[in-house]
Amino acid sequence: MIDTSNPQNQAFWKQVCQDLDLPADTPCWTSGFAEPGQGPHDATKYDCIAALAFYEYKKGTCHQKAQFEHDNVPLRKVGDYWLVTTGAGAPVCVVRITNIDIKPFNEVSETFALSEGEGDFTAWTDGHRGYFEGQCKRWGTEFRPDTLAVCESFELVYRPR
Repeated sequence: MIDTSNPQNQAFWKQVCQDLDLPADTPCWTSGFAEPGQGPHDATKYDCIAALAFYEYKKGTCHQKAQFEHDNVPLRKVGDYWLVTTGAGAPVCVVRITNIDIKPFNEVSETFALSEGEGDFTAWTDGHRGYFEGQCKRWGTEFRPDTLAVCESFELVYRPR
């Protein structure tokens, strides 16, 4: 959940809990929008994706279900808080999961794809397919169009003043 090795994230989350009147022990996920070490090779691009959430252009994200299994990480749940970070791990904002839909990649809707705020449906499909194919190659598996995708919708609940 919270990256206990990062004092900056600990302090940020403490401030979030105070400002939103949340119990101090409220759990929170902490990460950027890509698999650690496997995000866009350009750090500026990675940070731009986090900025899309900060400015509320990005309201969804999609992962392979296999990524959670591969990383031995439980799936997030509706209502979970997520401290979004830059590629370097610095806090950007906090979102709360509002919906989770697990479906085959080739059944993800255009509406959901557009909620990611990263371009049109074709760009979304091509970008995610390439990203997922790269993951599968590293894992020694094959990406298929019916690979299960975890589509998470979220709302911005906190950004620094």
